Amino acid sequence: MVINRLCKVGKMEEANGLLELMSQRGLQPDVVTCTTMISGLCKEAKVEEANELLEWMIQRGLQPNVVTFTTMINRPCKEGKIEDASGLLELISQSRLQPDVVTFTTMINGRCKEGKMEEANGLLELMSQIGLQPNMVTFNAMINGLSTEGEMEEANALLELMI
Repeated sequence: MVINRLCKVGKMEEANGLLELMSQRGLQPDVVTCTTMISGLCKEAKVEEANELLEWMIQRGLQPNVVTFTTMINRPCKEGKIEDASGLLELISQSRLQPDVVTFTTMINGRCKEGKMEEANGLLELMSQIGLQPNMVTFNAMINGLSTEGEMEEANALLELMI
């Protein structure tokens, strides 16, 4: 609770200190604790430190979950570093986890912002293939991307599909 509040208010050094103190006292942080730390680091654009914490988790036998990876994917997508995000998506698959709607939507949104609509559409199709239904946020990302690219017919078709 205290590692969550510190992360939310941007006091990552204090949060990291608590994490180290836990380890020194023989307490193993859990996946939720580490994911909260990763989220805070990503919000502060400390992606390298977030990657280090992810590696730390794995080395200690803590299996990152889909939320952990989605948190890691979000920052590179916002920064236009789609290839970094794609590598993390592959890491999810290697971990035998199933990306969820939020994971795919994050990736789709990043592709749309980059104007890579074919890739975004490919991810949308992959969602359907594995049985995930796009949500309103997914459709909004696609419609915004198509509109920005001047693909109004396709955007309208998706809008009709939503209704």
